[in-house]
Amino acid sequence: MPPVGGLARRATAINSLREQKPSVLVVDTGGSLTGSSSGAGAPSDLLHARVFAALRYDAVNAGPGESFASADALREVAGSKLPLVSANGRADSPAAVKGLLKTYIVKDVGGIRVALVGVTSNGYADGQEVSTDRQPLDALRAILPEARKQSDVVVVLADLNQSDVDALADAGLGVQVILGGRSQDSRSATLVGSTVVASAGSSGRNVEVLTLQIGSGGQVLTYASAEQALGPSVSDDQAVLQLRREN
Repeated sequence: MPPVGGLARRATAINSLREQKPSVLVVDTGGSLTGSSSGAGAPSDLLHARVFAALRYDAVNAGPGESFASADALREVAGSKLPLVSANGRADSPAAVKGLLKTYIVKDVGGIRVALVGVTSNGYADGQEVSTDRQPLDALRAILPEARKQSDVVVVLADLNQSDVDALADAGLGVQVILGGRSQDSRSATLVGSTVVASAGSSGRNVEVLTLQIGSGGQVLTYASAEQALGPSVSDDQAVLQLRREN
């Protein structure tokens, strides 16, 4: 089977999407950083951070993989001003960058204020660069009142098991969208309770495009998703290939 995925193909897909839809938000739900510095042809965390910054990701969730990332990779994230979000994480190891994690950020998309919030599994231990100190549901209940005041729509980036994503969606939090769910397979947009849930799957094999129509009160009027597999038909972005050669 031909290889699927890769940062260079992902860059091509994202750049093409931005040309078609200038108001798009580009996010990662977590787990792209792994603590990897090299080996077996796998991109290092430092390369991931540089590519994400070059592609102007709007937010990256700090998941378990990010908790194992090296201080150098996290400093690269901080220096590039790539937003790393987490409502239940903290970066308090001696090597951690002060102010690295944002509880949430707000982006303006065509006049609609979108809050991007990150959550991941609780229980990642002290001594890592990033650790977690609260359950995702407790963390969201604590920060959502403030986030709602600053936004029209709340999107949660969740590095959680799919069942935990569904439980959050069904918890009556008033969140419009949850993206994520640990699974090899992508998940087309579906309604769980009153929340739209979708996932691109794992291993960076796909780009999932979620299109929303938002009403004047912030409600989701319509939603649709489309999956783009990053197979051989997607060309490699030359700028990313150059970054890889340099790293």
